[in-house]
This record gives sequence, C-alpha cells and structure tokens, in this order.
Amino acid sequence: MVVALVALIIVPNVALSKQPVHTPATHIDPGATAAAQAGATQAAAETATASVPTPTPHPTIVVETPTSAPAPPVNQGYTASDIVAHMQAVDSTVYIQSTDKSIWDFSHNDYYVTVHATSSVQFSGCPGMNCADTPYYGLWVYASPQDAESAWQQVSMDAITCTDTSPRATGNIVACGPYETELEYAHGRCLLLNDDAYSTYGQVVTQYCG
Repeated sequence: MVVALVALIIVPNVALSKQPVHTPATHIDPGATAAAQAGATQAAAETATASVPTPTPHPTIVVETPTSAPAPPVNQGYTASDIVAHMQAVDSTVYIQSTDKSIWDFSHNDYYVTVHATSSVQFSGCPGMNCADTPYYGLWVYASPQDAESAWQQVSMDAITCTDTSPRATGNIVACGPYETELEYAHGRCLLLNDDAYSTYGQVVTQYCG
C-alpha cells in the first residue's frame, strides 16, 4: 500500500518535467534518411548564402587629359633673311632695305658693338598700316645666344650715353640720350632693334629664333 502511493506521486512529476526541445534549422537528425540529411544541408547553405549582402558594383571612371600638339622644332641653322621672311608672312608691309649691315652702320655710328653677327637684315614696315612715319628696323643673328645677349647689352648702354642730336636719332632710326627710348629685343641668337617682344615682329623673333 505504501509502495503504490509513492509510485503515484513520483511518476506524474517525471512526466511534467519534460519540455519541448528546440531543433535549429541547421540541425541534422542522425536518424533521418540520407535524402533528408542532404535536403537539410542544402537548406542551411541557402539560408547562409541569403544572409550575405551582395556587394554593389561601382563604375570605373577613366579621366583622359587631352594632349596638345608639340611645337615644331626651331631651325637652328636660320639666318636673318629666314626670320624676316616669317615677318613678311604675317605683315605684307615689311620691305627689305639692306642686308649684312653692321649695327654701327645702321645706327649712323652711334652704337658700337664688338661682337660680329653672322647675318643681318635692315627693313621697314608698318604693322596694321597705321604709321605716321616709316619705321626702320634691324635684325641681327649671331653665332650664339651669348653673343646676342652681349650685343644687346652694348646697344642698351650706347643708347643711353650717345649724344647724337640729328633727326635720325629721334627714334626714326635709333635713339640717343637718357631721355630717348630705344627698343631692342634679344632672344636666342637674334637681336631686334627698334621693336620689343610684344610687337608683331618681336613675336616672330620669339617663335623662330632659338
């Protein structure tokens, strides 16, 4: 009688202690068939793949920088006549007065230069056809840029110190004295008298005198 009562009390407690066991989606029942196990494995793999975010593709931007055409090479064997021919191409008023004169002769013995040019052209011209008087110009080409620079320095000094007061020294041919403005431009092997770098003829010298 006592044993039966104890059994009745213990058995219900054991039955009530059972709780449902959660089986994760990836759990494979070892007692399942091979097909069932394969299906479970594939489902787990698909679930894992679906949870990985797909990367967003980014377009590749290629920036191309346009390249300018290289400048034509300067003819290193040019003469004064070659350069003046380029001036005539841009200004039809250029008229050659003489060739191979020294700066001393061109300036009527006002500018003395110790370095000798390899070639020279003396010309008149009126860019834009708006000149009250006919301006005269001279172009001298030297053996080296150093010689052209030396000639430019000597001319600049003589233009300040010379004392010629004749009409030719008032700017028509050359300028003399500290109150006169003499224009000269040296670039490469060239020396241009009576004009500057920004003029029509000066720009030709910049382009073609290397």
